[in-house]
Amino acid sequence: MSEIAEIYINPSTDFGFKKLFGEEPNKDLLLDFLNELLKEQEGKFIVEEDSLKYYRDLKNSLDLAREEGKMEGKMEGKMEVVIKGAAEGLSTEVLVVLTGLTKAQIEKILSER
Repeated sequence: MSEIAEIYINPSTDFGFKKLFGEEPNKDLLLDFLNELLKEQEGKFIVEEDSLKYYRDLKNSLDLAREEGKMEGKMEGKMEVVIKGAAEGLSTEVLVVLTGLTKAQIEKILSER
């Protein structure tokens, strides 16, 4: 006979936090959670849904900025590979394969350095 295992969500992980607090059915749970945090820290309360929307908008903006930063960092890394590879005598075709950039992008990088 098989046993049913209990499964818990860990709220300290990104997935667990979003699952517990980021879904519409759990809106009241998020409001209560934020109110408890703010009460302890600042003595303020979130009582309106507009405040919750502001929080979500702010979080989405930060998430987007983080993703843009990652993409920018990856591009800088590819540019460095192009510059160093070209300095070592690698052909444009090899740099295309190594970086995933187009030939035009590589030529532009090399012309701007």
